[in-house]
Amino acid sequence: MNIFILVSFAKKEKMRIIKKIFKWFFITLGCILVLLMILPYFFPIEQRELALDYKPYKNSEFLTAHNTRIHYQTWNTEADTIKNYVVFIHGFSGSSFSFRKNIDTLVKNKNLVVCIDMPAFGYSDKSEEANYNDTIRLEIIQEVLSKISKNQQWCLIGHSMGASIIGAYACKYPNNTKKLVFIDGPAFDNTKEEPSSINKLALFPPLKRWAEVIGKRKFVNYNSFNELLSSAYSQQPEEIDILGYMQPFNYKGSASAIFNMTANSGYAKIDKTELVKLPMLLIWGEEDQWIPISTGEQFVKQNPSIIFEKIEKAGHCSMETHANEVNSKIINFLNN
Repeated sequence: MNIFILVSFAKKEKMRIIKKIFKWFFITLGCILVLLMILPYFFPIEQRELALDYKPYKNSEFLTAHNTRIHYQTWNTEADTIKNYVVFIHGFSGSSFSFRKNIDTLVKNKNLVVCIDMPAFGYSDKSEEANYNDTIRLEIIQEVLSKISKNQQWCLIGHSMGASIIGAYACKYPNNTKKLVFIDGPAFDNTKEEPSSINKLALFPPLKRWAEVIGKRKFVNYNSFNELLSSAYSQQPEEIDILGYMQPFNYKGSASAIFNMTANSGYAKIDKTELVKLPMLLIWGEEDQWIPISTGEQFVKQNPSIIFEKIEKAGHCSMETHANEVNSKIINFLNN
């Protein structure tokens, strides 16, 4: 009987100790979480505001739509003869700067050209008040293009993430779309109906604040962008390339804006039955380390009518590293 009482007492004492351990574990965990939520606000973030009167380029223009300020550039808008109306849409972390080596060739071939910075990137809106929803993004593009020329059919050129954007635009505005050029990226159809847990987490204010703190101290520097572009180019970038990509990230809200964009992405629909009605060109660097060329080959299988051009020894940014070759293929496609 005594042994039974001792065993029972030992079990109760063991459970009491376990409960106490769990109690202090969760108290400690809670304190750590609270500390992590508060701590980033003690780190100062020295970033410049993007002044409303600032023009990063001589031909920079701005348009406000859906409470979002958009930066874009235009070329050849006053030309008497225009063969095609062309708009460039950049990829993740890019901007209109990404197409600096493609503009002149298109302009010389009598094309009107537009480059648009998507919200969260380049010199477009990065504020908390901006609208980052990717379905609204399509409407913003349409407003920019309509301002330049109403009821015009456009040839859309999208790089990487921009490939999905122009694919979604073509499905939403088929009457305004003439041709599509995808560069190192297909039109992914990842449509969702409601926000995922990850989407909701991306909007958590302390997490976005940490992104600003860590981003400014860890990633927005010359060495980080050198490493990033070396991977994207599959070769060593030049100083002008590094500085050109890094410059827009020096402005306030750059990191948290990416979180806002991520949380509001995946809603724009891509209808493959609409895409196959359009002339399409797919250009892909054979040494792309970011999105392998096999992804492009799979996209071609799903869209047999697409013209597929491979660029030898090119990485993910073939329009920059192999500009002459890419420009030639684009011009031939637009004029054919």
